[in-house]
Amino acid sequence: MRLFHLTDLPQELVFIYFEDTFRRKFLEVLKRAFGTYEKAGEFVNYTNTGIIESFRIKNRFTKLSTIIKLANYLSKSGYYEFNLNKIEKKIIAYRGIGTSLIIKNPNFPLKEDERIIRIFFHLLGDGYGGKYGMAKPFYRNYTKELLDEFEKDLRVFGEVPHIKRETIVEIPSVIGYILEHIYKINFETYKSFIPSAISKLPREFIAQGIKAFGDDEANVDDCRIRFYSFNNKLLVGISNLIKRFPEFTGKIGGIRRYKTYLRGKEYVGYSFPILSSGLKSYYNLIGFSHLEKAELLKRIVKRKERNWAKRSNNITKLLILQSLKRANKAVREISKDVGTTNNTIRSHFEGNRNGILSLRKIGFAKLVGLTKSRGKVWSITIEGLNFLEENKKKLDKFSVVGDNNRLYLMLVGKSQKKEGWVMPSRIAKKKNCRNDTVSKQLLKLYRANFLTRSRTSKEEYRYELNKTGITFLTANKE
Repeated sequence: MRLFHLTDLPQELVFIYFEDTFRRKFLEVLKRAFGTYEKAGEFVNYTNTGIIESFRIKNRFTKLSTIIKLANYLSKSGYYEFNLNKIEKKIIAYRGIGTSLIIKNPNFPLKEDERIIRIFFHLLGDGYGGKYGMAKPFYRNYTKELLDEFEKDLRVFGEVPHIKRETIVEIPSVIGYILEHIYKINFETYKSFIPSAISKLPREFIAQGIKAFGDDEANVDDCRIRFYSFNNKLLVGISNLIKRFPEFTGKIGGIRRYKTYLRGKEYVGYSFPILSSGLKSYYNLIGFSHLEKAELLKRIVKRKERNWAKRSNNITKLLILQSLKRANKAVREISKDVGTTNNTIRSHFEGNRNGILSLRKIGFAKLVGLTKSRGKVWSITIEGLNFLEENKKKLDKFSVVGDNNRLYLMLVGKSQKKEGWVMPSRIAKKKNCRNDTVSKQLLKLYRANFLTRSRTSKEEYRYELNKTGITFLTANKE
């Protein structure tokens, strides 16, 4: 963890204020070391009156460059109590140039911990680092938990006065000055980038930075996370930071260019995806503070870990109708209830080329409105309620965890008790289906480590439940 001392700060833009007893002592020692106030003033281009007023008048802040120059002189002259590392402990407030808001009770040296990193990345994302003579730094977001986290993180700088509204937190200019200086960066939209110092940080700090940026500038959909920015160089830096994690086993897509319109004006933007293979790694290594994004990612990861690939006929439709029976809902809410992708839910409402019948066309559901983001809101019809009631027994027997896998494992287990090893042909006879259909399903269960097998001929195997398969059935009894 790096520590930022007074000499690491932008000396011409930061003004500091010492506790009263120390200010008086500082002035006394200056006269003793220089002989007169006039000589002390000349040393830092002050008049004798100016140097006196800087330390004697209450609430008078002094430019950091002046303090550093005087302190170094005193320390070299034998007044070691004015060593810079010692006097920074005597600072009770600091601010930026001009009429900047005053930060009280700082804890110098500043610590480069996860709070500073999150603030820095939020200013790169949905924030603005400020510019002297223009707007002050701020962080804008429509998510309460992110604004609350940002507000709490400000404490790393001391007691920070700030203006918090419903969607924005405005902060003192001096914070922007400090972050731009220590990371040697410009926060302007098209000029910002990921500085080399960030890539040298401990990985847990880098993860916090990526998380903060993703909270602002990433979207989570059915099978990927996609990062966006109008700044291509900044987005390349984010992508490279993710790739620095050796545990990250997924694939990151290339950066693509796109056009968008804001207030009637065309802009060029850039994006890159973390593909499905990388979602679990991202979830474990980085994640989100944004609660909705965190919940979506958790649901996708959980869905990818399920033990079934395809449900029995009409089960998904019944689950959708069951969800709608409780209340009218949009696709995303239904997806959460049913445990499948948004696209699959849409296909069940609209139909598709793969043979999924449309709930709307067969009269089981109807469109009743739109969400604020123009998503469709659906309702169950009387016909849908009747269909749900007619298939109640089928739905009651359904288990999301088991479904098709569980059915085959049960059949293997029953046959195994009578005959030991089980041939696919015997299961096919019981299910009244083709041998190759059963063989494919048993092969999947074998690869999932639920079964063991041995070869009986050149093209045929026999199967047996192993400990994992037995545990699975025991844990999911009807």
